[in-house]
Amino acid sequence: MLISLLFCISFVNFHNAETFEIIKDELLFLNLNAKIAKIFYKNNLVFEKNNFSSLFN
Repeated sequence: MLISLLFCISFVNFHNAETFEIIKDELLFLNLNAKIAKIFYKNNLVFEKNNFSSLFN
C-alpha cells in the first residue's frame, strides 16, 4: 500500500522533483523506523520468553 501511495504521489508531483525527493526521504525514514521497531519487538519477545521460562525454574 505504501509503495502504491508513493507511485501515486510521484505521478501527481512528477513535475516537482523536490517534492518527490522530500517524500522519498520521509519514506526511507519511516522504513528505518519500522526496522528499528522490529528489532526492539524481537528483542522484547526473547526477553519475555526468557522471563517466562525463569518462572518455572
